[in-house]
Amino acid sequence: MSLMTDLSERCRALFRRDRADRELDEELTFHLDQDVATRIARGVDPNLARRDALVALGGVSQVKESVRDARGVRLLEDLGGDIRHAFRHLRASPMFAATVILVLGGALGAAVTVFAVADSSLLSDRRYGVSDRLVRIYQTNSPTNRWSLSSVDALALFDEQRSFDAIGFARRGDLALAGAGVPERVVAAWATSGFFAAVAATPATGRLITRVDELESAAPVAIVSYALARERFGNSDAVGRDIVADGVHHTIVGVLPVGVVELGGIRSRIWLPLKIRTPTRKGPFWLRGIGRLRPGVSIEMAAQDLADLSRCLFPLWASSFRDQSAMMTPFPLRDTILGDASKRIGLFGGAVLRVIPDCGHALYFELPDLVADEVIAFLTDAPATTS
Repeated sequence: MSLMTDLSERCRALFRRDRADRELDEELTFHLDQDVATRIARGVDPNLARRDALVALGGVSQVKESVRDARGVRLLEDLGGDIRHAFRHLRASPMFAATVILVLGGALGAAVTVFAVADSSLLSDRRYGVSDRLVRIYQTNSPTNRWSLSSVDALALFDEQRSFDAIGFARRGDLALAGAGVPERVVAAWATSGFFAAVAATPATGRLITRVDELESAAPVAIVSYALARERFGNSDAVGRDIVADGVHHTIVGVLPVGVVELGGIRSRIWLPLKIRTPTRKGPFWLRGIGRLRPGVSIEMAAQDLADLSRCLFPLWASSFRDQSAMMTPFPLRDTILGDASKRIGLFGGAVLRVIPDCGHALYFELPDLVADEVIAFLTDAPATTS
C-alpha cells in the first residue's frame, strides 16, 4: 500500500506541480504563523518573533527546495524546464532552429544509413546458423581468377564430395509474373533442395523445394517471399495458390519468413526448382555452388578434396574444357558476399563521424551574420545583436 501511495504522490507532484506548490506555501505559512504566535505569547516583540521564526525555519526558499527534492521528481522537472527553455530559444530564432534541425537530421540519417548497411551486410549471416561453415564453391585457375560451376561440376559434387553435409546449387535471373494481380517482371532464382538445406532456410508456411521437385517429370512448384505473397494475394496464406511464371502455372508450396529476401547471397522474390540435366560437355559455367562443411572439416581439407575431384574429372571432359589448372575451390560464403565491404563500411562510418561536425561548421560560417549572432546569443545566453 505504501508503494502505491508513494507512486501517487510522485505523479501528483509531477503533473500537478502548481497545486502542490500552493499547498506547500500554505503549510509553510501556517507553521511560520504558529511559531510567531508562540513566541509573541512568551513576550517576544512581534517583529523580532517573526525574524527568529524565519531563522529557526531555515529560510522559506531553502525549505521549498528540500521538499521538492524529497518528492523524487526533480530530475524530470529540470528536464522539462530545459526542454521548454530550448524550444523558446528555437522559436525566437527560426533560422537557427532550421540549421539545428538540418544538422541533426543529417546526423540521424547518416547513423541510420550506416546501421542499415551494416545490418544487411555485416550482420546478415546470422540467419544462416553456423555461418562459419558455409562456403561458396568456384572454379579457379589463379588466386585472382574465379568463376561459377558447370553442370558437370554440380553432378560430380552431388555424387563424389566428402567434405559437406549439405551442398546445393542455384542460379539467378528474372521472369514475367502473372496471375492474381498486375503482370510484372520480378527478380527470380532457381535452386536445388540442397541449396536450402545448406543455408538452413525454413519456410514461414508450407515447405521448401525437395529432390522430387527437381525431376523433369515433377509438377511446377514455387516458393515466394512474404512480401510477394502479400502483394499478390492480399495475405501471406499463399500455399496451394496458383501463380503464372513465364507463362507456366506453378503451385506455391511455401512462403519464406517476413524480411527474408536473400539466401546464400542471392536476392529473389520467387524461388523455383533447379533441374540439372545430364550434360554433354563441360560448360557453360552457370551455377552458384553453396556447401556447409561437415563438423571437423576445415576449409583447407575441403579444398584438397575438391582439387582431387577436379583432377579426376579433367580427363573425362578434356575435349570440351582444356584448362587443366582449373580447380573447384571453396571460399567462405560471408567473404564472397561482402568482399572488402566490411572495411568500406567502417571507412564510411568514420567518414560520417568526420563529415557531420564539418557540416555544422560549414553551415554556421555560411549563415548570414544575423543568424551567426543568434547562434552566439543562444550559446552564451546573451541578447543577439542586430545590424
